[in-house]
Amino acid sequence: MEPGCRIGKVIGQKPPPRFDVFNVRVLVGLDKLFRKKRRYQGDLSASINDALLAVNLNTVKLATLEGKKKQTAGETQVVILRRLIRRIQKSQRRVAAR
Repeated sequence: MEPGCRIGKVIGQKPPPRFDVFNVRVLVGLDKLFRKKRRYQGDLSASINDALLAVNLNTVKLATLEGKKKQTAGETQVVILRRLIRRIQKSQRRVAAR
């Protein structure tokens, strides 16, 4: 091999991101709990990703919002891992097939 020859990735190419950013709304009580617990402890997105990865999405019932009372907090940007997005989509397809 010639001196100065490098093997590896091409400089200037970035790996594809492993996450996407979503604007989400959570229930007011959950929003308050997340913000209270995660203040000064790290990232809200990490908490949401950890919670979604830890649960079996096929057994979780979706929340049904009823009435005129505001039940969700304002939008919050959350970074969600692509592998988690695929799990959520797969779970949605199973629910839709029922």
